[in-house]
Amino acid sequence: MAAARNALGVVALNEGDLNGAEREIRAALQMKPDVRLAHFNLALLAEKRNDAATAEREYQQELTDHPNNFKAAFNLARLYESLGRRADQEAAYRKSIEADPQFGEGYFYLAKLLLDEGQRFDEAITLAKKGLEVAPQSEYAPLGHYVLADLYSRTGRPADAAAEAARGRQLEKR
Repeated sequence: MAAARNALGVVALNEGDLNGAEREIRAALQMKPDVRLAHFNLALLAEKRNDAATAEREYQQELTDHPNNFKAAFNLARLYESLGRRADQEAAYRKSIEADPQFGEGYFYLAKLLLDEGQRFDEAITLAKKGLEVAPQSEYAPLGHYVLADLYSRTGRPADAAAEAARGRQLEKR
């Protein structure tokens, strides 16, 4: 029953009925305080309301209740990015790939963060390559290739940079 109420909350959320969504999700939590994805959904709701503090608390509660929820960790990292909290962002990206080592998107975004910081290029290259290894056909795989292209360019490997950029463009055409 709790999972069904939570699902009803997701339907309401997707329809833009934020109050109805909150009512259903909270009812689910009253039935079962650790219902999977309820706090994740409350975080999404808080983000729609532009309430970053509540979104952060809800993502963290989801991760406390369900530490392997890689999507909660990833969304938390994206929230930290919007808040300019780079260290927290990096930690949350790392948690997302720790929770699911096959989550290519987490590797790509973490590599991009390191690239944007202008440091730890060797680690960023390793991360981007790992993301491409575990998720070569992901819709985000072009990002992995473009990050690698930029990293190779910055580390004096123009031929490798051109090859990775071409691979990224090729994937985008699909």
